[in-house]
Amino acid sequence: MKTFNETRFNTPAVTLGIFLLIGLPFIVGLLVQYDYLQDLERVSNERLTLYEMTLDSELRKYEYLPYLISENGMVSTFLTQGGEGVPVNRFLKRVNTIAESSVVYIIGTDGIVKAASNWDRPNAFIGLDLGFRPYFTDAMKGRQGTFFGVGITRGEPGIYISHPIKDQDEVIGVAVAKIALSPLEHLWKEGGETLLVTDSNGVIVLTSRPSWKYMTLTPLDAGMLQEIHDREHYPKYQLKHLAWHTRTRFGFVQETTIGTERFLLNTRGIPGTDWKISYLTPQGPLWERTLGVSLTTFV
Repeated sequence: MKTFNETRFNTPAVTLGIFLLIGLPFIVGLLVQYDYLQDLERVSNERLTLYEMTLDSELRKYEYLPYLISENGMVSTFLTQGGEGVPVNRFLKRVNTIAESSVVYIIGTDGIVKAASNWDRPNAFIGLDLGFRPYFTDAMKGRQGTFFGVGITRGEPGIYISHPIKDQDEVIGVAVAKIALSPLEHLWKEGGETLLVTDSNGVIVLTSRPSWKYMTLTPLDAGMLQEIHDREHYPKYQLKHLAWHTRTRFGFVQETTIGTERFLLNTRGIPGTDWKISYLTPQGPLWERTLGVSLTTFV
């Protein structure tokens, strides 16, 4: 009878057995990940398209407002000839109520607000100097302006859309509509989705995660921070950097880590703006599925 030491093992067979025992579940796990990632990428694209269209629709819904105001003869007469401002204020209030925008107002060529829909409220815009706002300077150059920022009176964020008011070919003022996008953020949060929208500086201006708002995806240098401060883009916010790390997996999927959370990242630009919208898919279900299938294979 052969002792244990005398027993000869078939080394190739043993090696193959060990490989199958350990390597097969690993390979199966990779295949499951690749297949599942493709599904997640497809779903992510579909969801991102939906939210992009929703945001774009919300922005475009109010584009006509400043133009409508600029074409009103009473507004042009008020800017060129002066006179009683109450009828203009009432007109603006009626327009704002019907459109369900936050506030609409008229700025003179000197940058001072001349009339506003909130004229009869304690925080009325009338008399404010908004000549530093980019949407004012854009409209004074004869083109429509779009700007996201935080209000200087009540600190409420919103998007500002402007249009030049002209007398013949001369710009005599600027019509502005402010639209609050916080209801959209609330819907994202209530839906349990993870989304964020960044401006051209990488500042998060909209998100379903309140703690991320007004943080930056890339560190901003002193010059850029000063420029943002001078324009009072985001007053009272320090614009801290949100530490996140991104890498590519399987050559087609962007994976990002934010704190202790890992997401699949899908980002695209929003037409007509310098914004980007990102949809983040939690990776928890991916790892649960991979582990489950691998353990099944092992057994």
